[in-house]
Amino acid sequence: MPPNFYFDRATQRYRDQETGRFISQPRMRSLLGGHINQVRDDLTTIGELLINQRISLPTWEAETRRALKALHTSSYLLGIGGEANMSQRDYGILGQQIRSQYEFLRGFAEDLINNGMTEAAFRSRLEMYAWAARGSHEMGKLEGHIRAGFSWEKRIRTKSNSCSPCVSYAAAGWQPIGSLPHPTRDCECRANCGCYKKFSKSEQRPEDFLNQRFGWINLDQLRTNNGNFRA
Repeated sequence: MPPNFYFDRATQRYRDQETGRFISQPRMRSLLGGHINQVRDDLTTIGELLINQRISLPTWEAETRRALKALHTSSYLLGIGGEANMSQRDYGILGQQIRSQYEFLRGFAEDLINNGMTEAAFRSRLEMYAWAARGSHEMGKLEGHIRAGFSWEKRIRTKSNSCSPCVSYAAAGWQPIGSLPHPTRDCECRANCGCYKKFSKSEQRPEDFLNQRFGWINLDQLRTNNGNFRA
């Protein structure tokens, strides 16, 4: 948990210890981004050791696994409000997420062995592994909000060049909680996804600009045959 903050379970928001005021969502996203950048730099340093042949590939993979595990764990904890709010279900969700990252990393190592890779491509792929931790953060947020009695969610875009699925998720507006994919999932942006979710405890579906002008947007009407969304 960030220093001088405490977590309000009812609102699923962080507050300042001294003033009691909510920490803004942009600031929380900035804190998460700063943490991810720090680990990204660590991954880059470990990667440079491999590029310069100062460590072996197995050592690189082991050290990268350790950094990714710590990153995804801290990102999930930030989303759910700290270790005190972790349940067995949370540990199961987080464990599966980390195992998935290990599998991706194993595929990364096998690509290096079997196909080789330019240094630029290697560094770019490492950066994507770091930013994938935003997905773990959103998983923690969702679990916490469900337990706190929130009923609705919607996707918010932060990038002007979002992929078509992300545009469609955002256009869907407010949906029952848990029905929209986690940011970084089921979209072409993947780890580069800049979206996040907002939540509401409203008893009825909250209204937004699209709702008011065009009526409710039906998720099924946005889905294509392969389960993705279209703009």
